[in-house]
Amino acid sequence: MKKTLILLAFIALISCKKSDSNPSELKPLPPSTDGRKTGTVNINGIEYSTVVIGNQTWTSVNYNGNGGMVNPKATGDNYGKHYTYKEAQAITLPNGWRLPSENDFVELMRNYDGTYGYSNTTTPYSNDFQVIDLMSKSSWVIQGNKYLPTNKSGFNAIAAGTYNVTFKYFVQEGYQTGFWSLPYYRPFTITNEFTNGVGIFKFSRGFSTDNAEARYSIRFVKPN
Repeated sequence: MKKTLILLAFIALISCKKSDSNPSELKPLPPSTDGRKTGTVNINGIEYSTVVIGNQTWTSVNYNGNGGMVNPKATGDNYGKHYTYKEAQAITLPNGWRLPSENDFVELMRNYDGTYGYSNTTTPYSNDFQVIDLMSKSSWVIQGNKYLPTNKSGFNAIAAGTYNVTFKYFVQEGYQTGFWSLPYYRPFTITNEFTNGVGIFKFSRGFSTDNAEARYSIRFVKPN
């Protein structure tokens, strides 16, 4: 009886090893969400760095092509320029690439905050524990923030500021950035807000604006 049990155990062990070595039965690796898988894309003669985040590939620096306006207080290739919605729509992109939709930004954030969404509220936002994974480590002003930007995702959101349409100048460099999304002239923004000396990072959907002079930074995305 004892020899029979030992033989059965040995056969079971061999069977497990054969099953484990079968590629068809191996579980696929989860998609990269920590900025490890990177590359580049050529857009109108300029090479832009890219990063795989979940089921998407994003450009990881702001667009810096023809047109647009430079924030004179936030210069550098990574900061890019601020474009009108009309300028954004006119950009010619390689096959598969596009201006991000609202759903693209929601999916981006859900890689780090599974509760993020916009269906049940007017202006949803993520808490600062998740949004730090999207933010560059060096461009943000840090004052009393509980968490520091990690850029774990490799998205590398630069605090390039935003354009004040009323007064026609740039504001909030170091504290805010915004990106155009389709199809409703709506920006998505990352903001460092301060209340009673405490800083809170927020990733939120802005209100639609059809003002022809409104300007925001641009990122591109394609599905994997």
